[in-house]
Amino acid sequence: MEFLEGAASGPPQVGGWTRFADGTPLGATTVPLLMDSWPPPPHRHFGFGGGVVTVDLTVHWRGRPGDGWHFVWFESTLLRHGYVEVDGRLWRPDGVLVAQSRQLARYTPPAA
Repeated sequence: MEFLEGAASGPPQVGGWTRFADGTPLGATTVPLLMDSWPPPPHRHFGFGGGVVTVDLTVHWRGRPGDGWHFVWFESTLLRHGYVEVDGRLWRPDGVLVAQSRQLARYTPPAA
């Protein structure tokens, strides 16, 4: 996640493999937490800084989580009038889609 160093580095997309360090399994309360805890995709496109504050988060369940590592992917396609939409997906290691999310957030660009 090179954009965490400050500079813009690519399209507004971010993701990777994730799990809890203590081995806590994913469940009804932890999946929504993961869907809202990754660095926001606009930071990758515009550079780190500013703010992305959740206004609304919806999580749609598509399957049961498994054990261990899961893959998450987030992307933004619309930023207008200070609001950004972030679409997310979470997969089990065997490729089964566990959840989809849509987040509406207030976006403040990095200071110049």
